[in-house]
Amino acid sequence: MIKRDLHGRFVKQSLPDIHCIDCQKKLISRKALRCKSCNNIYYNKLGLRGMKNKHQTQRFKDIMKQKMTNREIKAETKEKISKTLKEKKIAPPKEFWFKNGSKPYNYKGTSSINKLIRCSFELKIFREKVFIRDNYTCQKCGKKGCYIEGHHIITIKECLLTNNKEQIFNVDNGMTLCRPCHMKIHNWKIKNIFNGE
Repeated sequence: MIKRDLHGRFVKQSLPDIHCIDCQKKLISRKALRCKSCNNIYYNKLGLRGMKNKHQTQRFKDIMKQKMTNREIKAETKEKISKTLKEKKIAPPKEFWFKNGSKPYNYKGTSSINKLIRCSFELKIFREKVFIRDNYTCQKCGKKGCYIEGHHIITIKECLLTNNKEQIFNVDNGMTLCRPCHMKIHNWKIKNIFNGE
């Protein structure tokens, strides 16, 4: 019911005071359940000291993760989730991938040999040896102190096609080049990041 005073003007109604559920102290915020001191005591009892928000500490995340992993998801719910994700073309969360021992739905077989070689530790050592041999200078323009890359004179692809795999990690088959010179050798388009070209 709207209240009016003697002159017929509307009277502002004050809302009822909100009190802490533990100590009955008057609260300023209308959303809070407890005052600050009671809230800290509450979270200390739970063993989540100072964790009022979900993003607080690693311990809180671990506790929440444990709660989420212990819960069981029905097969029907899993099917619904996968169906909606496939419709939206989003990969399902990793927790659903390997439960049955099967591979992910987007698995396309093993990686190519070329990719495995490029990610290998031996190629990292090869690059480092080439850099040390060339004293970290570009062999084409002579720049020093810039970003450098290791370049194969006989490419990895050619070495694999001719079954000459020893040449891939041979230091004599490599040379140090700066990025622009390496791009010119391979006829890549040079983009100048700083000028926006």
